[in-house]
Amino acid sequence: VVARGLVAGTSNILLTTPTGLYLDIATNSLYISNYLASTIVRWVVGANAWTLVAGNPSALPGATSTSLNGATNFIFDSMGNMYV
Repeated sequence: VVARGLVAGTSNILLTTPTGLYLDIATNSLYISNYLASTIVRWVVGANAWTLVAGNPSALPGATSTSLNGATNFIFDSMGNMYV
């Protein structure tokens, strides 16, 4: 088990409807699209919590350049840029 929680939620130890997933072997991390929280998070394998990569820290959807609204998937290019 790499990333888990007993219930869905928006704290940094829970996920809520994870949809997209990317394994970064170089950093031993999972990047997860946390759909209902409108965030992209990074969970290092073995860690007890994730860190926010993109979206609003309060897990609220938005329509600004620093927020997301129900992101379902993402991809990285060869330069490490993420597209949601």
